[in-house]
Amino acid sequence: MLDTPAILLTGRERSTRAPRVLMSIFLIPFALLEFVRAVGGFWDAHASRFNLPITVYASAVAYIVNVSMLPLAVIWMMNSGLESELQQQIVVDELTNVYNRRGLAPGA
Repeated sequence: MLDTPAILLTGRERSTRAPRVLMSIFLIPFALLEFVRAVGGFWDAHASRFNLPITVYASAVAYIVNVSMLPLAVIWMMNSGLESELQQQIVVDELTNVYNRRGLAPGA
């Protein structure tokens, strides 16, 4: 489960960096918490120490936050990419691939 944040953090596109970092920030603690609960469950046959109410509640809260925040971050990431592409299309002529009048204007 930690491979997803690693993939998100190694992306090269600048316009989607903030949403990818946000998704990783939410995914890493959740993955670590679930890993601790799983290891604790296998380590202790009865899992009495690691399935204390505090770990169960923390896992539930982390799950709710991830389920509610990650779709918004994905939409944000897609919107950022599309906005960057649109900005590029505004200042560069598609046929010749050189700056148009908006790209050559000062302050563009």
